[in-house]
Amino acid sequence: MGNHDTWLLEWMKSGKVENIWYVQGGEASIHSYSGKPVPPEHIEFLEKALPYYLLDNRLFVHAGIDPSINIEKQNTDTFYWDRNLARKALNHAQKGEQMKLSSYDEIYVGHTPITSGQPVKACEVWLMDTGAGWSGELSMMDIESKEMFVSDKLPSLYPGMKGRTKW
Repeated sequence: MGNHDTWLLEWMKSGKVENIWYVQGGEASIHSYSGKPVPPEHIEFLEKALPYYLLDNRLFVHAGIDPSINIEKQNTDTFYWDRNLARKALNHAQKGEQMKLSSYDEIYVGHTPITSGQPVKACEVWLMDTGAGWSGELSMMDIESKEMFVSDKLPSLYPGMKGRTKW
């Protein structure tokens, strides 16, 4: 679950539209329903979404965590919004420093877009957001083999649709 998912769920349940979400993808999400009622299973899917997922000491989270606090004691604001872990990992990687920042073997995050055109590993953190919301690419990766799959840039996939243009 991430910040945009919470805004989408709020709109689905109440009709309330956060302006920041509307201009950052919410408009397209709303229009995708073509004025029809939201199917209950769409609401149920988002209501059941987890704030993070742990698999074999690999952590999957939308934005980040605070490695100094036990994961069970952290709040959703950190999971949905915090970029500190991603920034710290990138800073170390840019200096050529590969150090351990957490107790996890790998952490997969989105939310902090990178301009490399494919996911980047910095320390044990994999930065997966390659800027699809910013007219970049959509990326995914097989976490076992590390094989990456990267789409074409957003404007070529959706002619006439504009992503955000400033990083």
